[in-house]
Amino acid sequence: MKKSNILSYSFPQLLVEFKKNQPLIKAYFKGDLIEGADDDSKKILGLSVALFVVLFLISLILWVWALIALMRNWHNLPTWAQVLGLIILFGFFVGPVGTLIIVYVARK
Repeated sequence: MKKSNILSYSFPQLLVEFKKNQPLIKAYFKGDLIEGADDDSKKILGLSVALFVVLFLISLILWVWALIALMRNWHNLPTWAQVLGLIILFGFFVGPVGTLIIVYVARK
């Protein structure tokens, strides 16, 4: 399994990986043995299951916060900030942070 940088994934891509590996995640937290799985197949995006879940939850919290901030301040933002905030939010892993910066700096 090739190792990859989790920062190169957007939140929707992380969500797909989370859903695809849900049986592995459930088995890990229940403490079940996974038949036929070696150490490399117990990793998600090159990370241990626990680390992937922690980073996924942090990403989820930031994404929801950025979406709520963007929706609450939508009418107080210039058009360029609305468009850029949406593009960054859905496009990049650092999108939630970028969107939060745009929302709180550009609001009127």
